[in-house]
Amino acid sequence: MNMWSVLLGASVTGVLSYYYVPWLIMRVDAKVQESLRDRNEEMLPRTPGGDIVGYLECIIFFASFAGVGVLLAAAWLVFKTAATWKTWESSNKVTFTEVSAKYRSIMVGTGANIVAALIGAGLAHLP
Repeated sequence: MNMWSVLLGASVTGVLSYYYVPWLIMRVDAKVQESLRDRNEEMLPRTPGGDIVGYLECIIFFASFAGVGVLLAAAWLVFKTAATWKTWESSNKVTFTEVSAKYRSIMVGTGANIVAALIGAGLAHLP
């Protein structure tokens, strides 16, 4: 791989991760809040640190798709699923509505990070 292509791919992935992914998650959160308002329910505010996890996730996916190995991405997804499941299982205060809202946000965020990393990895493989 060309060093400049990798740098371009990493930069594009970083920009998408920093601007596009949070924007998309905020849009999903706004839609969820809107649907909950119709049922007189509220979603708890986001906990801090989720954006940092998203940036790290994007780096992991980029490295995986750019050539480090797909097992890295698979291991991350298994870890993330187990950690999320354990957190929800051990929390008695989270309603079903809250879990489904957070689940949607996690799925959209992970999917957007995969797409951002795939775009960057595609650029990294340019000659």
